[in-house]
Amino acid sequence: MVSVTLATLEWGVENEETAVPLAQESSPILVTGSHRSGSTWLANMLSLADNTLVAHEPFNIEPWAYSLDGMAEQWFTYAPALPQQAALKAFEKVLDRRARKVFLKGQPQHWLPPLRHGRLIVKDPIAALSSNWLASNFELELVVLIRHPAAFAASLKRLGWTHPFEHFLGQEMLMRDLLEPYRSKLTSAPDDVVEQAGIIWLCLYGVLSHYLEKNPGWLLKKHEDLSRDPIPQLKDLYEKLGLEWTAAVESKVKSYTRSANPVSAPEGTAHQLKRNSVANISEWQRSLSEKEVERVYELTHPVSDLYYPDEEWGY
Repeated sequence: MVSVTLATLEWGVENEETAVPLAQESSPILVTGSHRSGSTWLANMLSLADNTLVAHEPFNIEPWAYSLDGMAEQWFTYAPALPQQAALKAFEKVLDRRARKVFLKGQPQHWLPPLRHGRLIVKDPIAALSSNWLASNFELELVVLIRHPAAFAASLKRLGWTHPFEHFLGQEMLMRDLLEPYRSKLTSAPDDVVEQAGIIWLCLYGVLSHYLEKNPGWLLKKHEDLSRDPIPQLKDLYEKLGLEWTAAVESKVKSYTRSANPVSAPEGTAHQLKRNSVANISEWQRSLSEKEVERVYELTHPVSDLYYPDEEWGY
């Protein structure tokens, strides 16, 4: 087990060697699941609690991102396959607030290290396949967010986000340990974004369902439950995570989820935090054709049956 040392830094300096320990705080929270599952929204709702701070996607491989201190070179990099001491040190830098790039440029914490205080909420769906490794090596509270496969597919379709499946197939240890049952689907994956979405959902939640079974202390939340009843669902999470629910938090949650908000994000926009949360649940029924829904169901039902019975597909 790697010990987590929270640290403060010199003003404007990424100081890795002379970090000064802060007072002991509660365990950091990792929010994961698939991308487009609502993890950005959930992390923001949790960060409405006082004395919290969001770190953004340490496993993200975009040029602007931290990419696990440059070690993550493929989407859903499998951390157990990396040089272990270096990988552990890279994530420890996140928990110690020494990784500038996990704070978005719009956050003052990106530029001003002394502001990086409070309980850390690490939002990272790209770490999903490595979440068990993270939980085994660091003292984290795990929240796994799951979204209906058809809604996930509709979201990827709206954005036109396809996936380079060679990023799965090229990771030998990942395939051996976790994704071998899905090899035939990965090697024959089509260009169609909806079918790709079904395969991605199957792989990610096939693994995450196994992780959840092994780790009964992990928390699982369905996107649909949070959208339908945001106040009681979030209050439940706050209680389990030891976050303080206040009247101010409740008022802000209501403003983010009220019926007057738009149902969908504007065209080309990835994240729209203020939504008509109830109406958003069924938006996929208007976005996907009947044939597309059937195909996603065929691809995902060996795992999706655990969470979404046929009536939640409209069957």
